[in-house]
Amino acid sequence: MKHLSDVRWTFARHGVQMFRSPCVFFLLVLLLLVLARTGVSSVLESDMADGRGHFGTKSRYEDSERGSVLQYLGPPGCVPLQLVGLLRHGRRFPTVKRMLRMQEFRQIMSTGGDGPLAQGLASRRLNFDPGRAGELSEHGARDAVDLVTRFSRRFPELVGPETRIVSSSKSRCVHSAAAAARSLQRGDSTVQPHVHIDDDLMRFFDRCPRVQAEVERRRVEWNSFSRGEHVRNALRFAANKSGIPEELLKTELLEAAYQLCALELSENGTKSPWCDLFNNEGFEVMEYLGDLKHYWLQGPSYPRSARSSCSLLQAIFSHFDSAIQESKREQPRSASAVLYFGHAETLIPLLSLLGLFRSQSDLMAANFTSRRRRLFRTSSFCPYSANLLLVLYGCGGSHPQHRLQLLLNEKPIPFPPCHDATACPYATVSAHHATTLLEETFHAVCENGDVENTSKLEL
Repeated sequence: MKHLSDVRWTFARHGVQMFRSPCVFFLLVLLLLVLARTGVSSVLESDMADGRGHFGTKSRYEDSERGSVLQYLGPPGCVPLQLVGLLRHGRRFPTVKRMLRMQEFRQIMSTGGDGPLAQGLASRRLNFDPGRAGELSEHGARDAVDLVTRFSRRFPELVGPETRIVSSSKSRCVHSAAAAARSLQRGDSTVQPHVHIDDDLMRFFDRCPRVQAEVERRRVEWNSFSRGEHVRNALRFAANKSGIPEELLKTELLEAAYQLCALELSENGTKSPWCDLFNNEGFEVMEYLGDLKHYWLQGPSYPRSARSSCSLLQAIFSHFDSAIQESKREQPRSASAVLYFGHAETLIPLLSLLGLFRSQSDLMAANFTSRRRRLFRTSSFCPYSANLLLVLYGCGGSHPQHRLQLLLNEKPIPFPPCHDATACPYATVSAHHATTLLEETFHAVCENGDVENTSKLEL
């Protein structure tokens, strides 16, 4: 038996002799040229990429930057008094508008595509029922149950059958809320959970005329990026992979493929063939396109949108004020936990109002490359079933006080008025938001003719 060194020497000697052959060398060079021309690195990359963690607000909860509420403790020497949570609905099916886009793209694959990928996608059944457009999926209901189960295990003295459940009137929110409420009955199937509908709090965004009137004016960056070089490269990659003439593809169709990729990963747990129309760069481009929309319509760049959530913040703090007063008087608690079920458009303005995910510079169409590590990345903080918990604690000691802890997707995060602290004195937080809590009104923000600060709109 030869030693390993002998085997290596034999292989190396014959390998060198093989590459000295002009015919073999010519074929090798030709192969490299073909691979370079077809973009083999991009092809191999797309074969591995499934977009996980880059689907923006269409991301699964488990792919976001989340924690587990069971792993975190409250401030030492403190007892939880009140919990208020805002939960986004769980995974859902596409809307009718999106379904029609998806069917349109599949038809283009059938008539204009070329090659095995196009043929496979053209014949692939779109597994959704138009009768359930926009509805909560079974996975979405399960996500809601899993979340509130962890909440009740972490805060058994607060979260239970008496928890007040409030929802948007949209069925995907109502069904998320009902699934959560049923799970909190702890096996008592005789009790029908009650879900309170409150669109004034959960759908303030489409009841605000001033915000609605400014939508198109605030889509400038989205429009610019959608027509820019990075999106054109993503379109070109999809055209090359599918054999579809590039002129037949447009951004709306690419978005449909992106959401089909997200949908099938979400519902099946496996990579979808639709994902093969993207490489990693393409997924990041589509994610940034979505983030631009949310950043300029609901995010930190738009004060009016954040201010339009003032009624919700006031409602949340009213629960805390009541809890403090009842605790001082040693009265029975009215509702030690309140869970609101809303939308991404409910959560993002509230996060902005609290001062979260702000950065030194805005997201712009021109700075995609430099903002890959941005704070405002909806895939990480606003997936399906995203949740914001505010927990009020009573703290003893020589100087009794109340402290407020903020958890986003089950992870404690710092309160802006307290810098790096994850539990902030309640009085400090209340003082920081005094204008919103004591003076702001929804009518003044949304219907009066006060002038919006447009300094960030002069692009």
